Amino acid sequence: MKPRGFLALALVVILVGLGLPAHWFARRIAPAELSHAAWLVQGTWVLKGTLVHAGCLGLFAVRRMASRHDGAIYQPLSSELAHAIPYGSLRERAAMVVLLIVAGLARLMWLSSDLSVREVDLFLLARDSSALELWCDYSQAGDQRGYALLARASLAIFGPSSAALRAPALLLGFASVLAFWRVALLFAPRTQAFWATAILALSAPHVWFSQHASGHTGMLCFSLLATGELARLLGSKPLRPELCALRYGLWMGLAVWLHPMALLVGFSHACVYIALLGSRACPRRSPGRRIPAAALLGAGFAALLALAPVLPHALHTFLEAQRHIGPEARWKGAQQLWHLLPFERAGQPAWAIAVGLALLVVALILGARSFLLQGLLSRWLLVGAQLLVLASLLALGILEHPMLLAATGVGSLHFVRGLSCWVRLFLRPQVLGELVIGFERALFSLACGICAAGLARAWGPKQDFTGAKAWIESQAVDPTAVVTVGRARKVYDQMYTTDWQSAGSLAELVQLQNRHPTLWVVATSPSDLREHSADLWRHLTREYELVSTFEGTLPGGEVCIYAWPSSPW
Repeated sequence: MKPRGFLALALVVILVGLGLPAHWFARRIAPAELSHAAWLVQGTWVLKGTLVHAGCLGLFAVRRMASRHDGAIYQPLSSELAHAIPYGSLRERAAMVVLLIVAGLARLMWLSSDLSVREVDLFLLARDSSALELWCDYSQAGDQRGYALLARASLAIFGPSSAALRAPALLLGFASVLAFWRVALLFAPRTQAFWATAILALSAPHVWFSQHASGHTGMLCFSLLATGELARLLGSKPLRPELCALRYGLWMGLAVWLHPMALLVGFSHACVYIALLGSRACPRRSPGRRIPAAALLGAGFAALLALAPVLPHALHTFLEAQRHIGPEARWKGAQQLWHLLPFERAGQPAWAIAVGLALLVVALILGARSFLLQGLLSRWLLVGAQLLVLASLLALGILEHPMLLAATGVGSLHFVRGLSCWVRLFLRPQVLGELVIGFERALFSLACGICAAGLARAWGPKQDFTGAKAWIESQAVDPTAVVTVGRARKVYDQMYTTDWQSAGSLAELVQLQNRHPTLWVVATSPSDLREHSADLWRHLTREYELVSTFEGTLPGGEVCIYAWPSSPW
């Protein structure tokens, strides 16, 4: 686009921001009687201010468009990037095609399995709400507001089904594999980049989230794309740096739109840029400073635009949650990620788990050390940014987003680099030559095989509601009443449309006990039921008998069936 086009676009954005009436816009979107109407008025003012400031930034950028981007922030960065060879050999491209086919098949298996409770809530919300309500109402979709819009479009195209609900997560997860490969090629040899991509594509956590209706895979995909654009801006001389900066802002805005926790990735990128500017190798008047700074600033405005209508409500909700978060909630996500590790098996000896963890930690440390010694760009972007994201998650107590730990694109790349360093530490490449390379590939293949063996932990129903329903219907002795409690009520009332009764409190359950001689009670997520309905949980454990449990791939999401006064068989 020519400077006149940028100037016209910036003026239009400023006029829209100044002329948009906040109260009229909020009333048109949401009626005044809704609880979030007041929050939406404040969000509209945030949107107005963001548009005006973004337009002013565009006017300032037009004046700078004539200046050239004369290269990297400083020349030593350019030697780190392996961008000169965009395509590999025919064998490498064929191997990549095979890997993508295998990755796609691994994510298609069990795609239509039972949904979790959160997925059921999202399914009902996307099916019954309009796109405008999903866009402006944070109280219903919460952090999954962006994914709810994608899910609504998917349900309209493919019909109401669990596979259609998860289709956006699957496509974005598949795209994140390609995005990771492109980022890995910038910092590592092609062999290491390929094997790191293979480990990511076959890892159980990535497959699990690719089959889970949430914005985690989208956040990962667009964060990786943004990381690649920032690396090119900081360490190379792109042909069109303005377009590279615009793409960076677009990718970060989409990542934040799909999940607000992507803001931590953008914050880590800004810290990387500041750290590089403060290094001694960076010239004080380098022209390469301007466009990366504009890209980061544009990403900030894109993130504000993505969150503007719901930003005040989202910020209030987040601060309130931080006040009441407990130690158990802080480690719930870590428990979920541990459940998906390939060497975590029921009945496996403790020494095997300890050895597996030790090898994993040693490989990650060796890989991080190698990237620290490789250069300043890899030191800050691949190690510093990752540590900063992890420290932010620990400080905020938000570990239920394990995909965010890989959002800077270094997890499996560190592991593969660490394996290579471990091999070369004990073997001498100068003496053994090609044998070392062959041993490295064998070790990489073994790591991929271990990851593939752990895929069984990611496949299956998230929560086995269908299995519990089929088990009850198959019993020869029918109870006089089946009652759902807790979070299982909505699932069986609105998803499976059963004729079972429901009890929302202990008093309602006692009333049903007085009317029926026997009861079967269906509950899910015992830890959540114990936390939110302690009296009902105590009554179930004391007066009822647990007769069957149906586990899914979601840790702590088992579906339990209780009988009263005792099992009928």
